[in-house]
Amino acid sequence: MKKALSFLSLFLTICIFAEEPFTFYVAADPHVGYFQAIDNEAANRATIDDMNALVGTPAPWNDKEEISKPRGLLIAGDLTNSGKSTEWIGTFSKYGFYSLFAAKGDGLLTIPVYEGYGNHDIEGGYPGVLLAIYFRNRCRQTPIHKSSNGLHYSWDWNGVHFVNLNLYPGRSGPAHNSLTFLKEDLKNNLHHPKQPIILYHHYDYQDSEAWWTQREREEAYKAMKEYNIIAIFVGHNHLSYQQEWNGIDVYALPSTYEGKYSVCHIKENTLFICHREKGEWLDMWQKEFFRPT
Repeated sequence: MKKALSFLSLFLTICIFAEEPFTFYVAADPHVGYFQAIDNEAANRATIDDMNALVGTPAPWNDKEEISKPRGLLIAGDLTNSGKSTEWIGTFSKYGFYSLFAAKGDGLLTIPVYEGYGNHDIEGGYPGVLLAIYFRNRCRQTPIHKSSNGLHYSWDWNGVHFVNLNLYPGRSGPAHNSLTFLKEDLKNNLHHPKQPIILYHHYDYQDSEAWWTQREREEAYKAMKEYNIIAIFVGHNHLSYQQEWNGIDVYALPSTYEGKYSVCHIKENTLFICHREKGEWLDMWQKEFFRPT
């Protein structure tokens, strides 16, 4: 029996880490409800149309390959402009975040969405976005691990562990104990101590301490430094760039209402991050990472 169990454990480990390549999208800051000079709804819908149309087109990381249907879209905060219910649900004449970016891919965007809240979703004092994320977390397309308050969550795609930390990895206040969840999740939900991990949250590591303090950042680094963090995606500043924070690669995400997002592809031990803007391919980053075998 012990030999049989050992063989089963080895088989499961091989299945977990010898996975097929997969694609996913990352974006930030839809700011649904913000009617700037360019109509917000029309701009977000144009970005969604571009996302939907990419499947089957030549892949930017290898023009001999085609982009397969993505596993989902990660959104790093500021889903709405002020957290109002009309911005989430929409009105008779306008789409809300719910219809544009439905959790199960049955909205205008035809792939599942894994969103986190940003400062604009909570600064107005409206609880609607937090409640919506809580209930969306009860019926995600992919099985997830949830925090005790139901806001933060993690899951696995093809041997890679994803963690949504919403605003930023912090303790009390607007972070709603996301750092506690991060510690517990990495301790309890990894299949291997060196399983590759992708984190995402709203605040950027270049932000001033007015947004989140240096002490909080140090605590976050202490919680993750022993793990195989292959990328952190952030929003907030509506810019696209790569930076290094304590040896960890951080990728800033621009805004969907400006027609911008990134297409990510993982093949074996390589992560490709391809920035797209208004239907054109721009920057591409390639990241090699350790993957248990």
